[in-house]
Amino acid sequence: MIGAHQGFVQRLRNDPKCNSDLLSYHCIIHQSILCCKLDLCSEKIMKTVMSIVNFIRAKSSLQHRLFKTLLQESDTQFDNLLLHNNVRWLSKGNVLQRFFNLLNEIELFLIQSTYLSVKDYHEFISDNSNIATIAFLTDIFQHINSFNLKLQGNQKLICHLVSEVNCFCRKIDFFLQDVGNERLHFPYLKKVVDENHEIDITNFTKFLESLKTESERRFADFRKIKNVVQLLNSSFTLQPDGE
Repeated sequence: MIGAHQGFVQRLRNDPKCNSDLLSYHCIIHQSILCCKLDLCSEKIMKTVMSIVNFIRAKSSLQHRLFKTLLQESDTQFDNLLLHNNVRWLSKGNVLQRFFNLLNEIELFLIQSTYLSVKDYHEFISDNSNIATIAFLTDIFQHINSFNLKLQGNQKLICHLVSEVNCFCRKIDFFLQDVGNERLHFPYLKKVVDENHEIDITNFTKFLESLKTESERRFADFRKIKNVVQLLNSSFTLQPDGE
């Protein structure tokens, strides 16, 4: 389909009878994921969270059983942590959400552990700025996961996918306003900030600005077919002159 020389798309472009401005995307979902690249600080925190999860779940079977016992005794909503799978990108948001919801139990378990490596982990989750970043990533990945799921499934036409992309790009503008105000779309971050008003949200704003810039850049071609998408979605809302 997309070979540089013999692919179907390239053959269409080389055909003089075909529109030379043909638009092609290898995978819209993949493009949306590339827009969400983490900065160095967030990436480091994300890796540390995964290290803690792996430490609890995969260090030893005994340790894993002890942690599950702790959760049962604490009568928590969840009975285990989730493992992150690099192949399943959406699992990243689910892992963060579960980690944040079990944060108190994780801290208690690390305090009781006899392993020397838990000292660094305990210091990590005792830092309010790290917890704020985890909370923000938990919130934003929930929105990104929801967006990605809307792009999946059978019987999805290109007009539906373009509409979802445009809708998400518009949402980012609301996120930028909300993250510095009431944080209605960031419940986990709101909980942390309400408990500690000295949390700096500058990096979170920068992430959203980067997300918006990347989304607009990667999907800039969609503006060229705006009227076509509008016609396919609702033909009666489009004026004869295309406005």
